[in-house]
Amino acid sequence: MDKPPVQKEGESAPNPEDFRTWFYYEQDLTAYYKWKDSLFYILDFCEKNGPFDGILGFSQGCVLSTLLIAMSSNSILQAKVDQDTNNGVVFLQKLYKECKEAKYLEKQAPFRFCIFVGSFLPRALDLKKEFATMMEKQQIYIDDVPTVHIIGKLDQIIPYTATESHTKLFTNNLSRIVYHEGGHAVPSTKEVAEVVTSFLNSIFMESKL
Repeated sequence: MDKPPVQKEGESAPNPEDFRTWFYYEQDLTAYYKWKDSLFYILDFCEKNGPFDGILGFSQGCVLSTLLIAMSSNSILQAKVDQDTNNGVVFLQKLYKECKEAKYLEKQAPFRFCIFVGSFLPRALDLKKEFATMMEKQQIYIDDVPTVHIIGKLDQIIPYTATESHTKLFTNNLSRIVYHEGGHAVPSTKEVAEVVTSFLNSIFMESKL
């Protein structure tokens, strides 16, 4: 699906044919704007056109895909944490509840897998803090949703080290990491295609057992 035409407060709406983005951000990365609107946009699309088995995120889309997969993970949703404390797990559990109350998760079942291309952990301070707390202090990870992480060694937009840091959020033996020699793009190499094909075959073969 295409990214929605997102605009900042007080700005005229951009021409959808000229510019699309999942969210705006401050140059110093202190905050993302409109990310929740885009998250609801995706969920609304899924409710109207789904359900879908999995999701593929590229670049900015990986931030939203990460949130969607976190809301598909029982490791996150069923984690026992202090609800009065600001932390990553509480943030995600509350986000899931907000989506449910908005009637966005009635038809769309939890996603069974995700493919990330050129991914990174959220860098805006508010979301970055939530994930850092969850991973470093609570040591809670997404360990029950299979994923593929496609990393460009020559990526000049999202350094491959940032993508490698993102993979650490997923600690299960079903996740696969594959590198390619290109930059910030969806690769079409034989090696990547073989990994993705094998991954998808394993997902759907398992559903037939």
